[in-house]
Amino acid sequence: MAEPITLVLPEPPSANVYWRRHGNVIHVSAEAKAYKEAVSMLTSRYRTNGQCAFPSGDLSITILWHRSAKRGDLDNRIKCCFDALQGTIFRNDRQIAEIQARRVDAHPELRKGFMEVRIARLSAARAIFNA
Repeated sequence: MAEPITLVLPEPPSANVYWRRHGNVIHVSAEAKAYKEAVSMLTSRYRTNGQCAFPSGDLSITILWHRSAKRGDLDNRIKCCFDALQGTIFRNDRQIAEIQARRVDAHPELRKGFMEVRIARLSAARAIFNA
C-alpha cells in the first residue's frame, strides 16, 4: 500500500487555455502538453517499473494553490492538475473520491505560482457517504 504523497507542483494552466478546438476536433493545447510533461518529470520518482503509485483504490486529495496573480478559478486549475497526475501518481482520475481545495494569495511557505498536492488512500473510516 502506497504511503501518502505530498507534491509541490507549478500551477497548472487554466482549463480555459487547456483545451483547444480546431474545427470539430478538440485537443490539448501546447501549454497543457508542456505542463503534463513537467509534472511527469517531477513525479517520476513515485513510479515503480512504469507503474503509478496508486494504481487502484479510492483516493483523497488535498490541494493548496498559492496563485501567481489575483485571478483564476480554483476549479479550472484542479481539473488540469488531475489530468497531469493521471497515469503518473494515480491510474485514473475516477479514483478520486474526496477533494479538499483552497486558494490563497499569500502563504508563509508555499511559493507564489505553486500548488501543494497531497494524495492519500481514502480509508473506509473517513468516507463521508456510504455507497
